[in-house]
Amino acid sequence: MHHRSHRALFIPLLIAALILGSCSSDSDTAKADTKSEQSTATVADGATDGDATAVGQMGPTAAGWTKVPAPVSCRCSDNTNYHYWVRPANPKKVLFFLAGGGACFSADTCSAEGATYTRNLSDDAAPEGEGIFDLDNKANPLADYSMVYAPYCTGDLHLGTKVNDYGEGVVIHHNGFVNGTTAMAAAAALFPEATEVVVAGSSAGSAGAPAYG
Repeated sequence: MHHRSHRALFIPLLIAALILGSCSSDSDTAKADTKSEQSTATVADGATDGDATAVGQMGPTAAGWTKVPAPVSCRCSDNTNYHYWVRPANPKKVLFFLAGGGACFSADTCSAEGATYTRNLSDDAAPEGEGIFDLDNKANPLADYSMVYAPYCTGDLHLGTKVNDYGEGVVIHHNGFVNGTTAMAAAAALFPEATEVVVAGSSAGSAGAPAYG
């Protein structure tokens, strides 16, 4: 019991450290990119590195999920801020989950008018209690797992690494691999004692999951 109470305090502190650390590190990288004139992405007006205000309130939900602002190198397709979700539980068992949300590959499919994918995280919320996220279901084999959930907003199966100009004013940040690997690095830092790790996904996330596995 004593060990658990220390861990309950340690996990939120480590989440905070990850936020501050990634912001500091990414800021230095951004400065270096500016000097070398190699950076191709432009941060949206008002966006800041790990802007907690832009992605919502910090702190755990009733189900124990915490929204973690990602560094500014993580972007959604429309160059808005990105975040991921963390739910601490058994430190030796971890689920890393890649969310779904369609894909795009042309001016027609990527435009705001004809979007066939999730463009940003403005309507994003913590995973609800269905399927493997039904934590009260005794038949759910992952109910006691710690979980890191990577939302999806890049139209690239969580695998993109570039800004693509499709013409007709449609410029898309296919930044899914940066977003996903940032969330995965957080999972490794938060749960270094893990001996069982499940990598899973839905829809577009299931297509990208083998690469992360």
